[in-house]
Amino acid sequence: METRADRIFNLLENTREGRLSVGEIAINIAQTEGVDRIHPSIISSTVRQDNKSRDQRGLAPRFNHSGDGNETRGYVSIRRKIKQSTTIKSLVKNAETQIPVIIEKSNEKVKDELKKPF
Repeated sequence: METRADRIFNLLENTREGRLSVGEIAINIAQTEGVDRIHPSIISSTVRQDNKSRDQRGLAPRFNHSGDGNETRGYVSIRRKIKQSTTIKSLVKNAETQIPVIIEKSNEKVKDELKKPF
């Protein structure tokens, strides 16, 4: 089932820069969902909640927003995946960014294994 966060991510993925204002996202998502209007605060809240939920599940957050200090106020963008370090030294040096990537890859591997028939 596609969530509103998924629709926001797909919308950003299909933009040239992977970045839109919260107002632009609200207009596009309202049209997609067939409603008259979505308040921009709903978009901001959805993005923050999606990042928080993914972080709690050991997945890398997928959005940048002003609340996390990675985006200009009023804008949302796609958080680009960080290339995984190949050496212990670079892993330790960049642990804050590398550990979520490693966890996400491990989780994907386990999910694939669980999907295989017995």
